[in-house]
Amino acid sequence: MALANAAGGSALPVGLCLWYLKGMNGATGELGVTRKRAKDTFGIGERALSRGLVRLESAGLITTTRGKGKAIRVTIVTDGPTKPKPQEPPL
Repeated sequence: MALANAAGGSALPVGLCLWYLKGMNGATGELGVTRKRAKDTFGIGERALSRGLVRLESAGLITTTRGKGKAIRVTIVTDGPTKPKPQEPPL
């Protein structure tokens, strides 16, 4: 979430929408995001959705595939900062 917030603009609300959809659908791969669903369910307009997706993609948090007249296919690259590996105790 901190990385999405740092991306600025509408990245955080769009990111929250994506993470919500991922959790609700139990998705492990791509999510289908339509402009209509973003607007009707989350109140995110078409322009804000497009800009948010660009910012999230630029931040390396998602990848997108867009088809003409189809849902935008989104893959969430990371769910957050990676946890550090535990240190081995000194010998």
